[in-house]
Amino acid sequence: MHQRCCQGQQALITWNKAISACKRQADWQGALLLLCGLGFQKLQADIISYTAAIGACERSQRWQQALQLLHEALARALQANELTFTAAISACEKSGSWQKALVLLDQVSLQGLQRDLVLLNASISACAKAGMWLSALELVLDAEHQLVQTDLISQNACISACAKAAEWRSALQVLADLEVRGLLPDVITYSTAISSMESEWQLALHLLKSGQANVITYNSTITSFGVSSQWCRAFELMAEMASDNVWATIVTHNAAIAACERASEWQQAFEAFLRLLDGPAKGLVPDVVTLNAALSAASHSSEWQQAIRLLNAAVAQKMRPDVVSFGTLITGCERAALWQQALQLLGELDRRSLEANVVTYSAAISACEKVSRWPSALQLLAELKRSQLQPNVVALSAVVSALERAARWQLALRLLTDFPAAPNAVTLSAACSACERASAWDMALSLLTLFGRDGRDKLVYSSVVGACVKVAEWEQALCLMRELPETDIILLSLGIAACYQGSLWCQALVLLSQLGPLTCRTMASAWVEKATATS
Repeated sequence: MHQRCCQGQQALITWNKAISACKRQADWQGALLLLCGLGFQKLQADIISYTAAIGACERSQRWQQALQLLHEALARALQANELTFTAAISACEKSGSWQKALVLLDQVSLQGLQRDLVLLNASISACAKAGMWLSALELVLDAEHQLVQTDLISQNACISACAKAAEWRSALQVLADLEVRGLLPDVITYSTAISSMESEWQLALHLLKSGQANVITYNSTITSFGVSSQWCRAFELMAEMASDNVWATIVTHNAAIAACERASEWQQAFEAFLRLLDGPAKGLVPDVVTLNAALSAASHSSEWQQAIRLLNAAVAQKMRPDVVSFGTLITGCERAALWQQALQLLGELDRRSLEANVVTYSAAISACEKVSRWPSALQLLAELKRSQLQPNVVALSAVVSALERAARWQLALRLLTDFPAAPNAVTLSAACSACERASAWDMALSLLTLFGRDGRDKLVYSSVVGACVKVAEWEQALCLMRELPETDIILLSLGIAACYQGSLWCQALVLLSQLGPLTCRTMASAWVEKATATS
């Protein structure tokens, strides 16, 4: 009996080693198969088995499976330890499930376990990834109240949380408190703090000069310059890197070109890209991110022809543009209302065996909408659906707007009702405007009842009230206006027009009083003339 028990324990150790091997290889499916296989071998899984399997799920970013295994272990009355909870919390951290991580941390105390530093850091990191900076700072304070000494990993995670939330003041406060805690900041500390600066480029530069300068801190500072459109300073700082024996990488160049994009300095972006393309310095070769940053600079400046020339130059140097490259060009064509060029670029994606996404289709549809090419817009929407892509609100709004301009209100309504998601205010307003053009006020009212009454959007209501006024349904128009908590000049003008139709002069004067003095005088003269003529 004793011998059989020893053999069973030895077999379990062997199986646990196999599960741990799956953990090292991030093979969560293999770990689960082995865990299930224990039962067939008449072996009872212990907490070591479950901890290893949870670890495999954690490394594979399978937080749901990790939590399921933890609950299963607790249901079997196995005594989970700190390692078990650390693996589960780390799984939540890697997937951004910060709330689940905090629930698990509370459960640690309920299980009578000590919240150690590893558990704490995993929980803080989960909050950091989600930008939940207040929760991260609260965890540190709670730990210190319980006399758990935090380390640099904890503080760096807090700074990272502040950076994600653009809370640069809090990031600087955490950095300043390091000395009080007896901790020395490292490169990660400074680079993370710099990344929180965003538009505060002067502070970012100060941190760079006072900390440990390396390529990461330089890149973060140049990125901060980019957010502030300080493209000239970005290039100056890149030139200074060599004096610190730090060499710029392609990431550095990408950040500087992105600064040109933010500042609408497309010529500077092009020159920087072409310098890299024509004569790569120190083995630096521009990548597709570099290309896309330069293309985006031209697109934002409506220099679509220059962008296409740049793309051709890149292709001539054997660079392979991606779907983002073509999407940027199509967006540039959309801004310039060049629908034919947009469609040609969309076709080029297919010729290069690149799959167009919803963004590229939406930009091409918007280009068609700007020149009232509603048949082309509808065709693109159909292609989008055939590609098994889900049309987004931007694409739908563009098609409905194109149909509205062409007074194709029946098609607009059919499209709206066929779309699975609820339309936004712009889409709904365009559909109601299409009904207004066709004097179909009752259909506009039906659309409002079906989709938009809860939102009380003034843009949508303006279209429906306008449809009612157009066919002299003034009572319905005024009734709709009473549903809104506040109005604007368009709605007030429509309301006054409705009063005009119903000869409600007193009510018209009340609405007039809500307009500006100049508008009020101009419109009042018209109402007085009308009242005199009808009396």
